[in-house]
Amino acid sequence: KSTVRNMETALGNFIADAFRAATGADVAIVNGGSIRGDTQYRAGRTLTRMDLRRELPFSDKVVVVEMTGADLRAAFENGVWFAGKGDGRLCHISGARIAGRLDAVPGNKLSTITIGDAPLDAGKTYKVAVTTYLAAGKDGYTSISRGKPVTSEDEGRLAVEIVTSAIEKTGTIAPAIEGRVILE
Repeated sequence: KSTVRNMETALGNFIADAFRAATGADVAIVNGGSIRGDTQYRAGRTLTRMDLRRELPFSDKVVVVEMTGADLRAAFENGVWFAGKGDGRLCHISGARIAGRLDAVPGNKLSTITIGDAPLDAGKTYKVAVTTYLAAGKDGYTSISRGKPVTSEDEGRLAVEIVTSAIEKTGTIAPAIEGRVILE
């Protein structure tokens, strides 16, 4: 719990990657508070469906929202607003990298945001995969709720099903911390 709410984690990266791959979105955002298993998995362990349901216990579906770059920046800023303080809004991301200062004023912590290999363009529209919880603006992610839904909740798949399918597809997973969220 303390790790997924305070820093980038391998599991958070894997979940975000699974959401992005399943939806074809440009970016995926997962809030640390939605990852609940409070377990550290040793290498070589077989993950069960029960493990995955403990990690992602909510019935949230994953949907895609079109967002402006400006609103996406606001979402990332929200995701690091209380970084280091154990808040559930901490973002785990895929398709992007963010960097900034932990001690900066909330809302202005990020100095660098890249989407793929390019700097974030405030005027561009991005497809962002999120849970229905975040799409509704919860955990302070109001900028996501301003986006245009690409998929409805009815069309979305359960988050745990997406992650389960990703593991079944690859067989063995070895997610890593890759410097997607850097706050110094």
